[in-house]
Amino acid sequence: DHDAAEQARGGTQTAESEARHSLQLAESSVARLCAEEAALAERQAAAGGGGAAETRLRSCPRCGQPALIRLDNCDTCTSCGYSKCG
Repeated sequence: DHDAAEQARGGTQTAESEARHSLQLAESSVARLCAEEAALAERQAAAGGGGAAETRLRSCPRCGQPALIRLDNCDTCTSCGYSKCG
């Protein structure tokens, strides 16, 4: 019984560790998307195009923030991580 409890705790710790790792990957992906969007806006501004109306982001259907960008054929929210491809 003691060994089974130890194995169960080890499995729980592994699952928690994997969940933390997945969350870190998601957070870094969102940060990367934010940086890419900011860089795109800077390039558009430097090129003389992309006035405020042209660079306005669409609202996310999940969180409502104006943070929806198109990346790799997917609508992706840089605020909450929502993504819909197609």
